[in-house]
Amino acid sequence: MTEELVLLDTNFLMVPHQFGVDIFEELDRLLLSDYKLIVLSTQEEELGSVAKKAGGKDKVAAHVALELIKRAEVVPSTKGLEGDDAIVDFASKNDCIVCTNDSNLRRRLTQSGTRTICMKGKQKLGFC
Repeated sequence: MTEELVLLDTNFLMVPHQFGVDIFEELDRLLLSDYKLIVLSTQEEELGSVAKKAGGKDKVAAHVALELIKRAEVVPSTKGLEGDDAIVDFASKNDCIVCTNDSNLRRRLTQSGTRTICMKGKQKLGFC
């Protein structure tokens, strides 16, 4: 059986600090097969920027997210693409699940046939 690719968006990586949800435990609960966590290089850069420039809770959440990235494989984004465009591009080329709480991004991904996982309430994750 092949591993499912699971791409983690920037805002999703901040969930553990912001909501106290163990995203890895929740992914284990939701995904009944082996999976591999992916983070795009542009997301890693974005979190680094937030960690340096933001204040308060966002700064701490970004630092926590940067630690969580160590459990994933960081892969290069398509040259010239950033943010949501890079995620949609990667997802369309790699048939992966995308974890995000961004409703606009989820809509774009759903339209292209990509499965998404997001927060359901403030306690757990679910397919959106």
